[in-house]
Amino acid sequence: KNIRFQVTGLDPSPTSLKIAKARCKMHKFRYDPQFYQGTIDKVEDLFGEKPDNSRISFSYIDVSGVLHHLEDPSSALCKLRSVLHQEGGMGVMLYGKYGRTGVYEVQRMLRRIGTPTGTGGREGGTSALGEKI
Repeated sequence: KNIRFQVTGLDPSPTSLKIAKARCKMHKFRYDPQFYQGTIDKVEDLFGEKPDNSRISFSYIDVSGVLHHLEDPSSALCKLRSVLHQEGGMGVMLYGKYGRTGVYEVQRMLRRIGTPTGTGGREGGTSALGEKI
């Protein structure tokens, strides 16, 4: 409770941002988290060098389950690095080739029977399936 930090989130999905905001509220973050709808390719525009030569830098960046979906993961990492503090750190998680095979098969099956798969987050897929049953 005495740790001072600011949370900033970036995601292209409005549903994912809504979930993240709710989780921050549930965990009673002391400082208001800032959320932005957008993609990694816009990170320098959002947080990079400003006209007054100031810039935002992050002490930690978490990129979980994102990079392997991008056309140019190396470029995305470079863009994230450009807003990382000199002594900051980055956590990166990538799915293995077969790690989500079952998930993709279920999503494909749900699309075939006309059930939305909840592209905006896990909760979306679950509730869509629950409504169908």
